[in-house]
Amino acid sequence: MPLQRINIGRIQRFAHFDDSGHHLIAVLTADQDTILLKVISIDYEVGKALSIRELLSSVPPSHYLGGPLFVVPSLVGLLCDVADERYSVHIINYTQEFSVDVPIATDLDNEFVSFSVVDRRLFIISTSYYVVERDETYDIYCCPIDKLTSGENLSRTEIAMEISANIVHAAQLVAHEIVRGFDDETVQSTLSPLGFHTLHVVYPEPHVSAGIISASFWPIEEIHACDKQGVKYETIEIEGKVTSHGRGYSAPWLVASSRSGIYSVLVVGQDTDEAPELCLLQWDSTPPTIHVRTLEVPRYIDLTDVYAVAIEERYGVIYLSHAQGYLFALPYA
Repeated sequence: MPLQRINIGRIQRFAHFDDSGHHLIAVLTADQDTILLKVISIDYEVGKALSIRELLSSVPPSHYLGGPLFVVPSLVGLLCDVADERYSVHIINYTQEFSVDVPIATDLDNEFVSFSVVDRRLFIISTSYYVVERDETYDIYCCPIDKLTSGENLSRTEIAMEISANIVHAAQLVAHEIVRGFDDETVQSTLSPLGFHTLHVVYPEPHVSAGIISASFWPIEEIHACDKQGVKYETIEIEGKVTSHGRGYSAPWLVASSRSGIYSVLVVGQDTDEAPELCLLQWDSTPPTIHVRTLEVPRYIDLTDVYAVAIEERYGVIYLSHAQGYLFALPYA
């Protein structure tokens, strides 16, 4: 049985961050006509009982697109629409109870946008696909977000404008000759201290939900120093597809990566009556290698009822958010 549980609600989007003694999870929940942004802290200390706290519960801004989230200590952010295909990042300081809208002064001409946070720098990753060359291009933008927690005597507008002015195009990585099927989906693209990781699902034939997961990895020591045309160092294929709860459009993909970038956890399903599996990817940069193993799941947890996943590597724990509002913690080490 679970050691701790908290009723989160039906999850549409989520993000997580592993900190010393705490694991933060931001969730966008929807129950009937109410949409809420919540930040949950899972607190653990040696010799003390695990506890779960709700740090924030608020209505997201009206111009929220329903897209990616990020969460770090004191901050949670969302991608929002401004006007004329321009975007902003709405960032909430949930400890000091104020928020800012940071304009993104660039066109995100993309099929997929994601957030990563490394060393208090926010990375905005924009994915585009070029049909003729069959290339997948990842444009990575970077800006510091420490002004939001620095305590400087600045207005909200000054903070937002200073962050916006420091958004730079850090790198462009290209995956050449991407294998495409009848349909395909970018499930995840994330930057970590270990490098840049992507998960892509290809569906080879029409009207068939069976797929192939393509996992790719660029080991990058410093994103600003990488070549504009980055080389894809390692790619593997996994039979199946990354699932979402009920295969619903509004449900998040069941995939998450650890803060260091060493591990990713995902729920993999097949086009059969077989139960989905919980898989762990281990990314290794020396030499570039991707390892895959299937994890055992207790019988009382049905993976088809899981809405979101997260991973905390310090103690080797995977978190599963259940459709009925429970949060399970499973060891994987």
